[in-house]
Order: sequence, then C-alpha cells, then structure tokens
Amino acid sequence: MNSQEQIVNQLLDEDFDSYDSDVSMIDDSDADPNFYPPGVAENGGSTRSSPDESNYDLSNSNALVPQRQNLDLSDDEYSTEVSSSSSSDESEKNDEDSDWVDDYKTIFDFKFNSNSSGIKLNILESAKESPIEIFNQIWTDDILEIIISSTNNYGKNLTLKNRPHNKNSRGSTFKNTDKEEINKFLGLCLLFGSAKFSVLRDAFSNNPLYYYPIAKKIMSGRRFEQLLNSFSVEYADKIVSADGPMKKLEPVYTMLINNFQNAFYPRIELSLDESLLLHRGRLGFRQYIKGKKAKYGIKFYELCCPDGYVLNIEMYKGKQFSNAALTSKIDNLVLRLMAPYLNKGHHLFMDNYYNSVNLSNLLLKHKTHTTGTLRSNRRGNPKYVVQKKLKKGDHIWKRQNSVYISKWKDKRDVLCITTNYQPKMIVSKNKYGQEKLKPIEIARYNDYMSGVDRADQMISYYSCPRKSAKWYKKVIFHLLEVAVWNSFFLYKQHFGCDDFRFKTYRDLLIKDLIKIPKNKTATELFQLKKYSRKSNQREDHLRDDHFEEPIPLPPNFKRQKKFKTVCSVISKKQENKLQFNVRNVGLLNTVHDLSCKCGLKNGHYVPLIFCSLPDKSIETYPYTLRSIVNKCNLLFSPKYVTVDFKISIHKVIVEIWPDSKIIGCRFRLT
Repeated sequence: MNSQEQIVNQLLDEDFDSYDSDVSMIDDSDADPNFYPPGVAENGGSTRSSPDESNYDLSNSNALVPQRQNLDLSDDEYSTEVSSSSSSDESEKNDEDSDWVDDYKTIFDFKFNSNSSGIKLNILESAKESPIEIFNQIWTDDILEIIISSTNNYGKNLTLKNRPHNKNSRGSTFKNTDKEEINKFLGLCLLFGSAKFSVLRDAFSNNPLYYYPIAKKIMSGRRFEQLLNSFSVEYADKIVSADGPMKKLEPVYTMLINNFQNAFYPRIELSLDESLLLHRGRLGFRQYIKGKKAKYGIKFYELCCPDGYVLNIEMYKGKQFSNAALTSKIDNLVLRLMAPYLNKGHHLFMDNYYNSVNLSNLLLKHKTHTTGTLRSNRRGNPKYVVQKKLKKGDHIWKRQNSVYISKWKDKRDVLCITTNYQPKMIVSKNKYGQEKLKPIEIARYNDYMSGVDRADQMISYYSCPRKSAKWYKKVIFHLLEVAVWNSFFLYKQHFGCDDFRFKTYRDLLIKDLIKIPKNKTATELFQLKKYSRKSNQREDHLRDDHFEEPIPLPPNFKRQKKFKTVCSVISKKQENKLQFNVRNVGLLNTVHDLSCKCGLKNGHYVPLIFCSLPDKSIETYPYTLRSIVNKCNLLFSPKYVTVDFKISIHKVIVEIWPDSKIIGCRFRLT
C-alpha cells in the first residue's frame, strides 16, 4: 500500500465522534463530483491553513470534513487524488511554476558599442596580391621562432637516441632548419591538403602515376620527412605554466588565440559550439560525437562570429576536477570562452549542450544575452512548458524574471530559451525563398548559430593534417588551418571581394610560402626551352655577359650560319685558392671538339676557359682565341703555351702571341 492510499484510508476511517459535529452533515465525497478536500482549491492549486484556523472547511455547503492539523496536501509525501477533476500532481506543478508567468517584460538593452567592431590590423594594399602579409600578422615571427627552435632541438635529440645507426644514415645527422625552409615546409603541408597522396613519399617520387614536380623542386622527400618527424613546439626552451596535454602546445596555442582576438573584434552576435578533429589513435581524452563527420577525435570548444571567424578555442583535456561549487562545469566553460567579451553587451547563441536557466541568469549579470535550444531535463525548466502536448504549429512560452522558455512543434518539439527576444511568431524565409511561420527565437538561432559549422566546413575541404600517431602535431596543423581561414576572412572583409574563393586565397598564400613566382606557368618552371637557330636574337636564359656571334663558315659547309656562345669566367679568392665558375655555357647541336684553356697554379694546371668548337679548321681557332682575348679582357702575353700536336693551333698561337714558346701537352706525352 503506497502513501497515497494510506492517506485516503486515514481520511475515510477518521473517528468523527471526537468532533463537535453532526454525522448527518457529512456527505460521501465519491458521490459528489464538486467535492474538494480542505487545502485543495478548485483550480488545482494548494492553500495552507494555519494551526489556529478551524478544523472544518465551511466554504462548501455540501461538505463538512475535518482537516488534520499540520497536514500539507501539496507535499509529495501526502499528495493524493480524491476526485476525477483534481490532482495534487497539478498542485505540485503549479507550486513550482509559480515564478513562471505568461506576460512580457522589457528586454534589457546593454548598449553594445558597434563602432568597436571590425579589423584591428594594419593591412596594406599590397596584401591584395600577397596574402602572406595578412597571414604573417596572425602566424607571427614569434610563433615561427618557437617552431624553429623546438624542431631543431627535437631533431638533435632524435639523432642522439640509443639506437643503432648505419654508416651515413640520415637518422644519425640533423641539419638545423631556418625561417625560409620552415615556411616552405608549411607551404608544402598546406599544398598537400589540396593534392592528396595516400603515401606521402609518392609526392616526391618519379613514378609517372604520382609525378608531382613542384614538391621535388621545393625540397627532397627525405628532408620533408625529417622535418615532419621533428616538427614540434614543446622543446623551444620556453617557460610554460601549462600542465597535462597543453604543455605539448604551449606557448604557441595561447599566442595564436591572442592574435585571433587582437586581429578582429566581432559584432554583437556570437556563437559557441564544439568541433571535432579526426584522430583514431590511442588517446586518453579522445571523444565520440555521433553527429559529427569524424565521429572519433579531439574535441574543441570554439567561440566564433556568425560568419565563421574563430575568436577563442579550448581543447577538451579529459575529465577535470573543479573546486567551483556555485557553477557547473559547463557554466565555467562558457565563462572562460566568453571572458574577453563579457560586460560588453554581446548576444551569445548556443545549443542545448550549454543552455540552462541558471547560465542565462549568470550571463545577464555580465551584460550578455543568450538564445538557443534547451534540453527538457535541465534543472529549473517550467514543467508546464516541458510537459504540454502540442499540435504541429503550436507555440507556448513562459517567463521567469528576464528569461523566456518556449516550445514550438514543427516535425517535433523544439524547446528554446532566450533573454533577448519576446517569444512570438514571425514570417521567416528559407534559402529557397519559401516563407514559413516560426518563433522569432528559432529564426534568429538559425541565422546566427552556424559560425563554428561554417569554419569547420571550409577547413575540412583542404585539411592538411597528416596521418600521425602524435596527436599534438595534428592539433598544431589544425591551428595552422584555422589561422589560414581567419586570415582569409580578414582578406575578404578588408578588400570587399565577396566572390573571392578560399581555394584561390590558399593558392596565393602557398606560392608566397614556397617562393614560387605567381606569373609563371608549369611549362616555364619545369620544362627547358628549346634552342632555335633561326633567330639572331639572344634567348632569355642568356645573361648580359654572354654573346651569340656568327662563326665563319668552312668551305663546302651546308648550313648558312653558325653561332658561338662565349661564356664569362668569374674568379674569386677564397682560402687562398682560385675558384672558377662557368655560367650558362651554350652548346651547339653538333660538337666536334672541346678545347680547354688552362693555367698553371702552384705546380697544377687549373682549367680557366672551356670552348665548344664546331670543327678543327684553320679558320675556327684564330676566331676562338681572338674572341677569348677580346671578350674576356685577357690582355697578356704568355711565356709558354702547352698544346697538342695540331698544326693549325700552332700557327694561330704564333700569330697571336709571337713571343710565346710552344711546348707539348703533358697528357699526350704520358
């Protein structure tokens, strides 16, 4: 027998002889449908009687029932159903919902300063052609220095590990990287987000199925893998106060978030949601979110503008123990993410994971409005709104102080909470232009809640994180992608080019990072230009100190013209040794002889000039020697000239240097 049945039996078995009343005055309550026991009003509410009041309720002429003193029928312990038209459950609901009313109250205006919104960076007009100028103000040189220092230190540590190395193994040495190389490395990582390779080494191979010449032009595959293996920010010799997983990401993580917030100040609307970075490796704080594309991975809580600009990020680090007793963990999370924007009049949109009556009241104290969906089992919800059965299109709401909770039924029940709108139905248009009646709080939620999803969508198209067991590397690459997206957002906002595509911006940025000319085509970069004999004009690849001059034709020569390209020789002293560099030697298609002009230095013959000769005729040698003397300014008279046994070259030397003595070539005599 439950407590309700016990109370009913007590009322029915009461000894009425102890009361100063007539038994004939008592009617059967079961036979009287209008009968209400004392303490229960007709509308289902409850009234409390004081101990000094009479033991009888004479308000109903048909009933005179003794009332037990100190008996409160509105309590759960004594609630009972005594008639078909009245219920103590409704009495309890109305008692709890007494603070919820159905009238409007004036919405607080916190006077948001719209003049403070906008870009805070100094962007030059030259950034329109060089997006790296904007990117470098977010991904700053300080961040690059930390990456370079940590990568170099970690790379050296890997070479010192106690593992056997083969002779000349690439794992036994590490060459320190610098800013130019690390920019090229990051550019290739971004490029591989667009050009997908199942195996990273295929991007650097000569396999015709995967041939990708730009990668090999920037750096070798082995060097890229070595930098990727050593890529980190933890070993930069910086003092970091973070502990746990965040020590793998600090201080780059904090510096980058500060740069996001300093580069742009948002408008009044903000959105907060979670994002998931795919990672299926072993990780203590890996999360599963059914509604996300990745399903498994590292969860981030992100605060964004409705257009997708990311303002603040907090990574889920596993179960944390908080000493805060007044607010829940979710409330503390929202307050941490909103810390730079509290008390400034913003309007925050959140989904049902975050929203509650307590959080809305808490943010109102910090001059911040909230709007979003709400879970039906949150503490403090009005039971009338939660339990009310609705037909399609019905809309009900209640208000407690400045918090409105409403329910609307479309295909299913949708529970909402807001402090910035008075619930009412308005006409809303979808993306196809179709009009439909919706509550204003739901229509505005749909307009401003998609910031995080917008950022995730654009980043996912060209995601650069590689397959890696190191979770922190994926997080750093994810932050790099967020920095690229935010810089693109600033680019569009500043130059007003709404039709400018994110992929086009990425391509321009990658070209700046890997130092590829923007106006060069693949044919100009990777294919040699064919030499044409039909033109007397110099080719573009020839420098100003090189000349194409006609060579006298030998007798009975079939061609009409022959050309000779003479190279310039630049000498310089380094460590008391002569070094000779030959630049852009032009060769004819038909080569009959290759002459080498040498000089004696410290008892050794040093090559000075190389000439490609079309033939060995007596006309070719004098022209060649005169060209060397005139073009290279070799105004001297050698004492000895070593040549081979060709008579034609002997005659030319006697003619040009009559005082020189001819001796035999050494390699001919040995």
